[in-house]
Amino acid sequence: MSKQRSEKKQQSRDAAPRPFAAMEFSPLQRRLLSLLFPLAAIAAGLIYVLPMTEGAGGPGLPFDESYVPLNFARSLVEHGAFVFHAADAATTGVTAPLQVLLLAIGGLFTEDFVLLTFILGIGAFAASAWLMFRLGLLLFREQQWLAAAAALIFVLSPRLASAAVSGLPTMLLIALLLASATAYFARRPLLFFLFAGLALWVRPDAFVFLLAAVVHLVYSHAGVRRELRTQQGDRRPVTAAQTRAGALLYLLLLAGYVVFNLTLGNGVLPNAVAATMEYYSRMLTDYTGELQTFFSWSWSALMLFFALFALLPLLGAVLRRRPAPMLMTAAYVLGSILLFAVFHPVIRDYYVLLPTLPFFILLAAWG
Repeated sequence: MSKQRSEKKQQSRDAAPRPFAAMEFSPLQRRLLSLLFPLAAIAAGLIYVLPMTEGAGGPGLPFDESYVPLNFARSLVEHGAFVFHAADAATTGVTAPLQVLLLAIGGLFTEDFVLLTFILGIGAFAASAWLMFRLGLLLFREQQWLAAAAALIFVLSPRLASAAVSGLPTMLLIALLLASATAYFARRPLLFFLFAGLALWVRPDAFVFLLAAVVHLVYSHAGVRRELRTQQGDRRPVTAAQTRAGALLYLLLLAGYVVFNLTLGNGVLPNAVAATMEYYSRMLTDYTGELQTFFSWSWSALMLFFALFALLPLLGAVLRRRPAPMLMTAAYVLGSILLFAVFHPVIRDYYVLLPTLPFFILLAAWG
């Protein structure tokens, strides 16, 4: 009788609804949310675009720096030269050649480069919202409501919505980094290296993301206990040939980026980036205070508490040599902070560290 009672108890436990903390979405729910978040991002971007008008009533960009890639794209379309102004062959260097190329492709169909900038930024914002949700599903396999929460926070962030229409390459970089991270955890090495390499063509500090991925990869293969590595049988197999092909693709993109900068400038980095680093590296600023302001602005203050709290179980998982998928997100955020502290210890505006914000949100959601 006791055996029968224990079997009935086990059956009742199996039939009981799963707690909310372990909720998984149905395929229909995942499809609906995958559509909802990009649409919400487009709506948020359009809300920011509507009041962005100049005195003459036409749409305008908020920063002088926002017009730099527009001028490069216009010169590329009209004169076939990668220069700021057709009358001056000297190229000062634009920080995001991929953004210029995408704007130039759009310029083949319309001469309104401001409109093209808005389309590119809001499109990248919508893609990023979709990728935030898909990446969250991969990171939070048994707590998929966290993926929806992180994507919702991402869409509702005023700083991210404004970045989509700023004319700066920030949102394009965020989309490429999220695409690379999603491909990494989906175990698609070619796409991972492709998007990581393209991110370099937007901003060179994207190299920190690759280093963060390498840290996670080395830990997963050498740090995690052997018996725990074999428990994830549902994961897509990755061959050494795929990894080598992806790494070669990344090296080609990296070499092309270096050659591009050497050809048009004076070094491996764009002239504008090199000049900015040289200028700010000599300044004495309150970098720690600026950093605190960035991560404690508005709702980020609450997220900061959970992100810091998440570092404790993450450290515990590493010390116990258990799988730690959030190691990549933490490594990228902390690595970016360290990079700018050494080479660019001035946060002039929030666009400097803004690419870390999606990964900061994921870390805080997990915390």
